[in-house]
Amino acid sequence: MVTLISSAHQFHRIAQQVRERFVQALDAAIVDLTGQMQNRLMALAQVDPRTNPGVDAHLVHEAASQFWSNRQTWITTARGEWRDALGRVGIGASQPGLKGLGLIDDELIERKIIASRLAAPVIEAAGSEFSDLRLRIQHLERSSELVANDVLLPDTLAQILVKAWVDCRLTRPMWALVHPVVEAVLVHRVPDAYRQANRYLIEHGVMAEIDMRTLMRRPGSGDDAQAAATAQPGRAQQAWQRTVPDRPEPARFTGRPGGGGYRPTVHGRSAGCAFFGACARRL
Repeated sequence: MVTLISSAHQFHRIAQQVRERFVQALDAAIVDLTGQMQNRLMALAQVDPRTNPGVDAHLVHEAASQFWSNRQTWITTARGEWRDALGRVGIGASQPGLKGLGLIDDELIERKIIASRLAAPVIEAAGSEFSDLRLRIQHLERSSELVANDVLLPDTLAQILVKAWVDCRLTRPMWALVHPVVEAVLVHRVPDAYRQANRYLIEHGVMAEIDMRTLMRRPGSGDDAQAAATAQPGRAQQAWQRTVPDRPEPARFTGRPGGGGYRPTVHGRSAGCAFFGACARRL
């Protein structure tokens, strides 16, 4: 059953409800991750280094011991930060705490690199579910892009997981041991959360149809994005257009169809270029 929503207040409320449901769904994934990470470390600890010289037995045993001792702290920290992230969406997003490149310490850069590597396969696995959800939320909130710290972006959860790990005095080499299982869990759970979010929005009359071909027809044209966002508007979109006639341009899709690519907003490009320049020098 499709529920009709017709006011700006209702549109913003439904977007917030989507984020709340998304955070709740992945909170359970964090709990699941704890057991998966522990099992991974225990399995590595049982590998005979004589037959598998690529395994650093000392690092594995140290990681297994420290994670076992700190697992409850890790899960509490990660879940707490994830729930708190819901209330921080949009706060300081246009200025991500970086007034100059000199204020970016090495640890922060390393965490962001690891988080980006973790988020990339999630976006690929989510495909159109992520890009469709992004367009629907932008339509609801009359925004040109999701803010940098939006919980709907996979980078947000990835950074929280990595930071919680480091805060428990577990090292980056230790993280490399569990990275494959963390990636596997997120690749499975996050796209499913995106599907649920899209289904919820469609049930509430939000952009039941999205024509991605229109978005890709002339890259860089704001008219294309506008046409796609209003394709098959239905009663809910018509009500929105009557309520708010002067809507700003939706975000321009920059990835391949179903690829879920997104680009930074204009105000974040200079900081983004500086940040990735620092990352390239470190790599």
